[in-house]
Amino acid sequence: MSEYINHSTFYGIGHDEYNFAIDIMNDSSDLLDLIKQSKDCEEGIENGAVLLITEKQYIMAYNRGMGRGPHDATLARVFADITDNKELGFATIMKYCHKAEAAVLHARIYSEKETKMSKISNIISFSFNRERRISQEEFNSFMEFYNEYAWVIKREGFKVSLMGKTMTIDDVKFFLESMIDKDFHMLPLFDGEETIIGVETNKTDNKIIR
Repeated sequence: MSEYINHSTFYGIGHDEYNFAIDIMNDSSDLLDLIKQSKDCEEGIENGAVLLITEKQYIMAYNRGMGRGPHDATLARVFADITDNKELGFATIMKYCHKAEAAVLHARIYSEKETKMSKISNIISFSFNRERRISQEEFNSFMEFYNEYAWVIKREGFKVSLMGKTMTIDDVKFFLESMIDKDFHMLPLFDGEETIIGVETNKTDNKIIR
């Protein structure tokens, strides 16, 4: 709720808080732009993005308002967009956020300042709420993300964590690799084909909707 209140305060009443168009990051230059804009953030204004990883794609998406909105609403909207494209509302936004958290490896990305004069704090926090194993395809998708964005995470001094444990982005890579179960595959996200809105991965095995 605090994210919703902060977002409403910044954008004002009358905007659609739940069914906005997702602004996808195309490559690592967009993450650098997110960091640059944090220099102009006022106290209490969020500036961030979300990452979702499936067996078919990884999605780096700015929070609503090109970074200045809430993580939970963006996570929910992205998950809805790749599954049933459901129109979300006040009663369903957190339901879809929790669905995403339960089903897929994901991360919340922050590039913010506590006050106007403080230093920028860059954070990427990975998590998922499944049994701690992943498929080879999920790891392949993570590596597509890693190969594009890890250099920025390292250069810009991001604080990195996985399921609450502080580590480096390389530690995350090695830890996820250790979790690969060759016999495991993700359960279907819903009763239908996953819609690709991010970077397609494992292309030879995918039947996709564009």
